[in-house]
Amino acid sequence: MITTKDRQILWELAKCVKEIANLDIMRERREKWTQHNDLKSIEPLIAVFPEGAWDELLPWSGLYCENDEARRVEMHLRQSPNNPRGAYIIEPLLKSIDDILMLRVPKLQYDEPATLADLAEKQDLFGDILDVKLIHAITTHTGSLSG
Repeated sequence: MITTKDRQILWELAKCVKEIANLDIMRERREKWTQHNDLKSIEPLIAVFPEGAWDELLPWSGLYCENDEARRVEMHLRQSPNNPRGAYIIEPLLKSIDDILMLRVPKLQYDEPATLADLAEKQDLFGDILDVKLIHAITTHTGSLSG
């Protein structure tokens, strides 16, 4: 359960995120990236992500929320989802042609009540500041799950 104190911290942080997102310079950047992605860019664009440096830039000890769920939301609002550090190493799952027999269609499970409860909690927390939506689409060879 997110405490009143943590709710206030997250609410203020969400308010700052929205204010920054609505700045003219951010609108200009969105337009430039749209042009870039449409292959109509007239200037080079650079995306910079601190990735593994987040632990140094924003350590978990520097967060203000106390509740674990609130701390995860705070971390997400302050940066991007936490990525594990370290070098990328490709470790192939299939090492020989015989390994193909190990392949199975994954069994997907969706906990709709838990997902909707989490959505309701985040809408209650941020609904007057941010447009909180449920976005998920998982497609398999047998069809698609969406909500």
